[in-house]
Amino acid sequence: MKLNKRHSLSWLVLICSLMPILLFAACSTSGSGDTTAIPTPTPTPTPTPAPALTTYPGQDYTIDYPKGWTYKKANGQSLPTNTYIDSYINALSQTASQAGQEVPPITIFTDSLGVNTLTIGTLPNPNATIPPKTALSVATQASQSSVKNYKQVSIAAQTTLDKQTWDEAAATGDITQSGATENVKTVVLVTNYPASSASTKLYFIAYAGPALTFDSIDTTAFQPMLKTFKFS
Repeated sequence: MKLNKRHSLSWLVLICSLMPILLFAACSTSGSGDTTAIPTPTPTPTPTPAPALTTYPGQDYTIDYPKGWTYKKANGQSLPTNTYIDSYINALSQTASQAGQEVPPITIFTDSLGVNTLTIGTLPNPNATIPPKTALSVATQASQSSVKNYKQVSIAAQTTLDKQTWDEAAATGDITQSGATENVKTVVLVTNYPASSASTKLYFIAYAGPALTFDSIDTTAFQPMLKTFKFS
């Protein structure tokens, strides 16, 4: 029994004496002795939640608008006064009137602050008598004469919504409201749909807001809205 006790004590002393060596070796392996760096896990990015949208059934189209936005129907006399899209809309309406077509009301979507708007309208255009480029040119010329410091913005000449090609133009200009002047950016899209038939209509979309915050609202509201536009 005494022999066994001495052997047990010997093993215990041996293990205890080896512990500092084993710990030192472990530290050396994970420290300077190992030249292979342990990769730092890349954090998974939190996806940006999609904005809550509500579907609006328009005249031969549908479009979704964000939560907190409102809409109303209007004619040329009741357009928003905080942007200069009225010059575009009135010019497009006059073009249609000159062609002998009745101009239906337009729909205006406005954010909760009342400063950013997206306007959609349709004009009867049988057999595509009025080309989109012509309508856009007339509207642009009207805008140039109605605002101060008008400046055309360089963007793509065309874009695609619901697999349809739209002519596109953008500009900035100063508008004055309640004694305060602000620089506003407006983008206008125009197309004929169907391309050419007795039931063809000229569709136009004009969206606008303060130039300083336009890029932000374009990403969070305007573009999500445009992506949902569908002909019906």
